[in-house]
Amino acid sequence: MLDGLMGVKNEKGTIVFVCGKCGRFPEQAYGAQNKDQLAYVLMCGKCGRVFGEWTTIEARDNELQDFAKKVMLRT
Repeated sequence: MLDGLMGVKNEKGTIVFVCGKCGRFPEQAYGAQNKDQLAYVLMCGKCGRVFGEWTTIEARDNELQDFAKKVMLRT
């Protein structure tokens, strides 16, 4: 789930993630009240939109890499 996240190619040809609503770079966060519910979150620090939530950093990174590959194919 990467709801509202956009990937755009910068001048160097790499993919940069931005908020589809306000254009700001996403921020990484994590937390939960109980340790067994820990989640890794990617969100917009300006408008508060949550782009995705994962149980591991590896799962987050894999999904972001797949997303970036799809963006590269479209541009």
